[in-house]
Amino acid sequence: MKKIIITLAFSFIFFISYHSVAKTTLVINCPAMENQTRICDELTSAYMALNPEVEFEFAPTPASDEGRAIVGTQLATGTAADIIHYNAGALLGAINPTKTLEPLTGHSLYDNIDSGYIPAVTVNGEAFGVPGDYAMGSGFFYNKKVYAKYGLNIPMSWAELMDNCEKLKANGVDCVHQTFGSDWTSQILHLGSHCIIENEMPGWYKLYGSNQAKWSTTPVGMRGWEKQQELFDRGFINEDHAASTLEEGFKAVATGSSAHYVMLSFATGEFAKSYPDQVNDIGYFAVPGDDPSKSCMTTWMPDSFYITKASDHKDEAKKFLAWVATTDGCAAFRRANPSGGMLLIKGCPPPDDAVPAMKDMDRIVAEYGSFPALEFVAPVKGPALPRILVEVGSGMISAIEGAAKYDADVVKQAQQMGLEAWD
Repeated sequence: MKKIIITLAFSFIFFISYHSVAKTTLVINCPAMENQTRICDELTSAYMALNPEVEFEFAPTPASDEGRAIVGTQLATGTAADIIHYNAGALLGAINPTKTLEPLTGHSLYDNIDSGYIPAVTVNGEAFGVPGDYAMGSGFFYNKKVYAKYGLNIPMSWAELMDNCEKLKANGVDCVHQTFGSDWTSQILHLGSHCIIENEMPGWYKLYGSNQAKWSTTPVGMRGWEKQQELFDRGFINEDHAASTLEEGFKAVATGSSAHYVMLSFATGEFAKSYPDQVNDIGYFAVPGDDPSKSCMTTWMPDSFYITKASDHKDEAKKFLAWVATTDGCAAFRRANPSGGMLLIKGCPPPDDAVPAMKDMDRIVAEYGSFPALEFVAPVKGPALPRILVEVGSGMISAIEGAAKYDADVVKQAQQMGLEAWD
């Protein structure tokens, strides 16, 4: 009898001990790239410290088209991780999210995320993701010493920027450095105007994506093309624009040989690395429109975290994603990659020691809001855009000719993709 009692006692202790340490394991897919691995490690470690009943396993995939294909196959076969890290925007539709991902529409976690982000993770009216990395803003890096020397103010409209350019030209300074030798950079001024279009014509991107609107027949859409032409026509760009490269653009604005460089905000890291003595001389402002009240930041949206439909732990996964979208989650992002850029989580300012340009970007989004670049909310982008914008920006063709040429390129691309309404 005594042996039975002792055996039962040990069994009870084992039962209690087992259940006190039982944990929910969340499998998370994270691309095998250094910055993203650090972010996933920091987020999950911080969350486990607060929630010891949860643990994570990693299922990395290549940070490439191959990796996206692997995730797509796993989703189609129901073998994907509980949480995946995947693109926002047009590529999201490729994995059929309404059938493969768990919707988060209406979840309170979106109260903590900049509203401009949500369209980039929304398909067929359902929102699916939370930011899984830093976003990139688009606008003008400018040299603060040059601005101080010539008494210039930060422009809130395109007309004010052109006034600044006139003063700079009169003093022999290139206003805007163009780097058409790296031809993709020709797109930033044009694509960076999409937020302004959205503020002028809410929902235009839906019309565009369904072949009901064209660049060449949309006046506010034409402004990005016209701005590219105006910089050339008025002699506000560098003479070597045709051959100049991305790296030369960084150098030009860092040293002040050009006052501005139109570029995505990832360049803050390049300035910090290559021009540490000048990084505090560099500021940033969004692409200005014609009406200062419509100011905002066009944003290249971050890859995001999504919960898979086949997950057996959806509730725990939602709790984790909700935590990611808090100031604690923000702090984990910053620890993993202090110089990453803009976080679209509310209440997440840059660190105190952030470079001035990064602080400028955060202030713009906080004060004026953001909206995704067109390629994150429309299903098609014509491949000839960089080349056509180089032609406009070099005076080879006019803005209206470029816009019409690109409209035709988009139709061709949409038909090759088999998109509806583009026959």
